[in-house]
Amino acid sequence: MKKIAWIVLFLVLGNACSLTAPIAAPTAAPTTVPTSLPSPSPLPLPTSTPAFTATPVLTPTETVTPTLSTPMVEAVNHIANCRFGPGEDYLPVGTFPPNQWVPIDASTGDQSWWRIELPNTTTYCWISNSITQTSGDLSQVNVVRPPGGLAIGATVSGEGEVIGPCSGSNTNHFTGTLTINGPGEILYVWEIYNAAGDRLAKSSTYSLIFHTSETLAVSPWSFSGGCGNYVVDLKAFNPNTFVATFSYKAVP
Repeated sequence: MKKIAWIVLFLVLGNACSLTAPIAAPTAAPTTVPTSLPSPSPLPLPTSTPAFTATPVLTPTETVTPTLSTPMVEAVNHIANCRFGPGEDYLPVGTFPPNQWVPIDASTGDQSWWRIELPNTTTYCWISNSITQTSGDLSQVNVVRPPGGLAIGATVSGEGEVIGPCSGSNTNHFTGTLTINGPGEILYVWEIYNAAGDRLAKSSTYSLIFHTSETLAVSPWSFSGGCGNYVVDLKAFNPNTFVATFSYKAVP
């Protein structure tokens, strides 16, 4: 009996050893679960492509060539005095009506006075810029020097009759004046003639300075002669000629 029991035990143990031991399932590597998930990186937003802006093409500024229009002037609001020279020291030689355009002939250096030809005349005169308005290209206006005044009047006085011997000792004394239309210098002389028109005597040349349009006395002069009729002249000769005449007679 014991022998049979050992055989049975042997067989049981042999079968047990021949059984394939179960294959253990592979152990997965432990995964560490983070306590907090990282914030996902923001996806790059699509960059909007700006609309194409055309580069402006710079057009060069056109250079405007000034029109060389005729310089013109007109008086405004009222009739303007047109004077012999550029300033109130000169006498008016005419008047310039308002609202009538005329060409500018010349000007002073600062263009404070304009020289024009009076309409419907051949007279040139000056009007003040302060009472006018202009048009055209004033840079084309010629600058001229102010004119010297001209003699416009003269007087002579003396004795109308000189009584004395006819031997040549009849003396007459003469005085006179000259009038000018603006600042300037006048040169003048005295001359005396007999009834036949022969010149008997002539004075030295005198000079008279005027600072404005005015009348000034000239240097006196005298002449001694015999009996007869005489004509004495006060003669301005520069810058223009103007003569005043006086007649008298010498009797015994």
